[in-house]
Amino acid sequence: AGDKPANLGDVEMKMGQQNSSPMQYSSRSPVMNVPSPSDNAELPARQEASPKEAHKNSHGKMPRGHRNSDAHVRRVDLAAIVTPQDVDEPKDPYARIARFLYKDYYVPPNAIKTEIVAGLIVGLAVVPEAIAFALVVGIPPQWGVDTTLITSLVVGIFGGRPGLCNGASGAVAVVIVDIVQDPNAGVAYMGYTVILAGLFCCVFGVLRLANYMTLISSSVMVGFVNALAIIIGCAQVKAFKADNIIQTGAARSNSTGVPNRRLLSSFDVFVDGEAWVDSEVACWMLTEVAIVMLTMGLLPLIKHEKLKWIHNIPSSLIGILLATAFEHGIVRTIGNTQTTTIGDIGKMEGGLPKLLWDRGYDLPPLNLDTFQKILPCASTLAAVALIEQMMTLQLVDAMTRTVGQANREGVGLGLGNVVAGLFGGMGGNAMIGQSVICIKTGGFRRLSNIVTGLTVLCITAGLFKVVNLMPSAAFVGMMWMICYYTFEWNSFRLLFHACHNEKNRERFGRHHKIERSDLLVIVVVTVVTLFTNLAMAVAAGIGINLISYAVKSGETVRLSAKTLLLPTSADKLADPDRPGKDCASDAVVEGTVVYEVEGPLFFGSIKQFMDLFDYDGDPADVELHCFQMSIMDYSATEALVKLADEYKEKGKRLHLKFLKVENHRLLSKARGMLEGISSWESTVHVNEEDEDLEEMRDSLFPEVLRHRHSGQ
Repeated sequence: AGDKPANLGDVEMKMGQQNSSPMQYSSRSPVMNVPSPSDNAELPARQEASPKEAHKNSHGKMPRGHRNSDAHVRRVDLAAIVTPQDVDEPKDPYARIARFLYKDYYVPPNAIKTEIVAGLIVGLAVVPEAIAFALVVGIPPQWGVDTTLITSLVVGIFGGRPGLCNGASGAVAVVIVDIVQDPNAGVAYMGYTVILAGLFCCVFGVLRLANYMTLISSSVMVGFVNALAIIIGCAQVKAFKADNIIQTGAARSNSTGVPNRRLLSSFDVFVDGEAWVDSEVACWMLTEVAIVMLTMGLLPLIKHEKLKWIHNIPSSLIGILLATAFEHGIVRTIGNTQTTTIGDIGKMEGGLPKLLWDRGYDLPPLNLDTFQKILPCASTLAAVALIEQMMTLQLVDAMTRTVGQANREGVGLGLGNVVAGLFGGMGGNAMIGQSVICIKTGGFRRLSNIVTGLTVLCITAGLFKVVNLMPSAAFVGMMWMICYYTFEWNSFRLLFHACHNEKNRERFGRHHKIERSDLLVIVVVTVVTLFTNLAMAVAAGIGINLISYAVKSGETVRLSAKTLLLPTSADKLADPDRPGKDCASDAVVEGTVVYEVEGPLFFGSIKQFMDLFDYDGDPADVELHCFQMSIMDYSATEALVKLADEYKEKGKRLHLKFLKVENHRLLSKARGMLEGISSWESTVHVNEEDEDLEEMRDSLFPEVLRHRHSGQ
């Protein structure tokens, strides 16, 4: 009781509890005030009604499940309880802004230390990855670090999901490399491409398109991460080339002087004809790779109580430092040789990020030709960045059991990339692994994101000389471990089990089979990515999923028929739409067939639907009961028109009964097309809590709203 913090999610309430104390809810504050039972404050006027009356819906009826019991435990959403009187919303715009800033950016004093520690840890972890992804693109490492610095701060401040770590990522790297290594474009076009991609992300958020991300299924995401791991892993092989010096000219071409081929271009590094490093250097580089990989793999396995503090230091950073010590303590002293370092590939110079026009290359003119060159890469970059951003947001939501603002996150991502592009950055998005580290170390608020950006700034400004001494092979080992953790190895088991029949699966206990259509999506997305790019692969996967769903939904349409007998006496014929039961009198009777339809009616189920009717054998009146039928598109409406015309040509009448309200509304808008249908009726949901679906189906006299449309 009292001002005790509580979760603003679902609250367990006991309905009909006469002596319960009044509860006051606020949709703006994380505090639910629950007065103690001793509090004799009077109930508000809106709560003085009886328990049943207090919980009636807008139609004046009790919700389903409350008609037989006054005491019933159910989960109640606070949004359904809070009324406008409960919300203390200030009218002054300045007060609203102050309240928003307090709610969105305030950090309790007891959480400041935890947030700072989380930001420091993540800041140490993102710098090596930023350098590695810059090497994947083929730009100086300083540019990748600058990108992480800018996106960490901008997206962390303006995004919709506190605790989400942003920076230069692998998904962005494998896309932006196309424009950087294009001989007709080059690195001079990279900034423009990132800015345009950021604008696309802003439009995505402003138009509130985040809900459409649900079209991306789990099978698409598995194929996405598998292909991403393969591309990043292959890109690391370039570190073993003898000529691995980064060039920053306006345009670069490959050894043949022609554009890089898109067909399996990720594997060009194996056949491009460039010389490899000598065998001795390669052995030392592989040793440094092994040092980093073993450190990242074994360090998390330490469980000793006295050594648990080491888990607060990123294992990748420890591995890189060990490889650096190995390089300068053994390779260059005992081995009398050396491997390539970051300073050899692209020396970091420290300092603050430089603007786009101060990067040392001539910018292309802002005209239609430039726009046409950057548009394909920018659109792909925006799509890939948004996909990984929303995927990471959902993961963090699940970990924190809170709901982030997806559309605002899209706007924040766009702003971050626009600013990064203005400073010549490679573009970035959410980093899944670092976001998980941030949440697990207590970084739930925006302060941790700001500290991460400031940590990156301190490293790039003060420790850049140390970074220049680090061997490039150490970053190769780190990236290969990231690829190992990224790849969904379980997909091989799914593929293996799907290739066996049910008998063999039961015999050998292989119970991890999924639908073969989902397995096809995983394979297609992975393969198409290797042949084209990630955006095209995701689009192909979504297309296969939609086709598969349409086919399966079309097979769910069911139709059952039964015959009713209608008396033809004058008093009964006065109401021809009032069906009667079997009549035992001597009156002349006429048969009426009733079809009950179940399932969605759309373009994929039309043929099966039309084949279910007996046009010649049915009597003069045909009723189509639509309790569980959903009219999904124009094809469904056209099918009903054709069905009515078929019966009309044979002198018979079609009646649609018990349409859902939304279906009746749809047909009413297209009533000019439905002249062949004698009538259609929509069930009015005024007594839904007392009449479930089966009761309405069995009842011959429900309350209906009749709309008559004659052929005249």
